[in-house]
Amino acid sequence: MSANSEFDDWAKRLSTTLTDIEQKANAENTSPAELSQSIDEWFITLSALNSYIRHQALEQEEDASLLQRHNLLLAIAVLAYSLFLGAFHIWMSKRQQSQFHFEVSSLYDETRKDPLTGLLNRRGWLHFTHYTLKRIAKFGSTPVAVAILDIDYFKQYNDTYGHDAGDLRLVEFAEMIRGNFRPSDTVARVGGEEFAVLLPNCTVEDAKRIIDRIREIKQNNISFSAGVADLEECKTVEGAMAVADQALYQAKQAAETG
Repeated sequence: MSANSEFDDWAKRLSTTLTDIEQKANAENTSPAELSQSIDEWFITLSALNSYIRHQALEQEEDASLLQRHNLLLAIAVLAYSLFLGAFHIWMSKRQQSQFHFEVSSLYDETRKDPLTGLLNRRGWLHFTHYTLKRIAKFGSTPVAVAILDIDYFKQYNDTYGHDAGDLRLVEFAEMIRGNFRPSDTVARVGGEEFAVLLPNCTVEDAKRIIDRIREIKQNNISFSAGVADLEECKTVEGAMAVADQALYQAKQAAETG
């Protein structure tokens, strides 16, 4: 076999190994150990090619151009590998960061969302509400209402038909209010059969009209009671929730006695 043919054979081996590295780097199920093994094989092949070039140069000292050509190709191969290795490390770093952000986001959702209804839970609602109010404050004084909604006779329904039926009723109610409040309103399940709603750019009277309209829908024959409070008057979200909760209690009392 001629020197050029042998060199071409070595070059093909390097190219094949590099292709294998690229394929494994792009594959989702490739382990770091498998990728590292392929990179080691590429290095071994490169070292063997270097030894072959030196051997050929010693045997053909009179052919200086062959040595120059091989050394140039070897330098190009090393440079290509260095560039690939740098790009690979950047890719791996971004992949790990993406996976980390995905896991953090998933954990965030688990701690701030109600797993049954998919709505925000109390913690998530309070966090989002405080964030929303900071944004609203940048545009000056704006009316904001807080509403607390409670499914009527839920305990009796749950005791009569069972917990599975009770869970289904919660899900149906959550879908009903989520689909009928305004897109700008933030709905959450804050405990048991109790739900909270933040209504930006909305007075107490406006909020009551929205709630009455939803109550008239009577979807799935679910009735509910509600209490509303003005956030500006109550100063804090927690204070508004307490006032709305008291108004809810009074509404339930009036319904039972009426």
